Amino acid sequence: MLALDVDPQLDRQFTREGPVLLWRDGEAGRREGLLVVLHPCAFPTCPDRHVDLHVYRLTDTVRAIEVDVEQARAIHRDGREETLELDVWATIELDRGDALVAGPDEPADLVAWLARELDGELMVAVKSRFARARAAGEAALRPARASARIGRNEPCPCGSGKKSKRCCQGKGATLRW
Repeated sequence: MLALDVDPQLDRQFTREGPVLLWRDGEAGRREGLLVVLHPCAFPTCPDRHVDLHVYRLTDTVRAIEVDVEQARAIHRDGREETLELDVWATIELDRGDALVAGPDEPADLVAWLARELDGELMVAVKSRFARARAAGEAALRPARASARIGRNEPCPCGSGKKSKRCCQGKGATLRW
């Protein structure tokens, strides 16, 4: 679980690997925010390069958030905790001009706010996270290297103490590990 202190006075908050926090002035002088959790597609076999966005609405009473793969929680200044409800699910399609795609049932005002915020600095962070996730996914699919071969003059792995060429090698014997 990743924990992050919240500062509603900032317009943007993001770390290298954590979620992105966006803030703006709301009604009656209060600040309202969006918690944007990025889920880059790490599957090298996926035909599309995309990043899924899970977006949660925040109020300026939040002092900290905790995020994991399954959920996001807010810790308020008064000490109460709440599990946040997903407000927007959207996708950034990197192969289609960095298009932000959201379903027709998603709140239009939040989608528009998110689209305005996806400019240079934030888009660079999104693409960087995607590249790291894709590289990790590709590394996970690479076959493991076979263990080093045993040389003829090295001790036999069966533990007999004899050289490999004089013991089990090529004799069809079962090695004693």
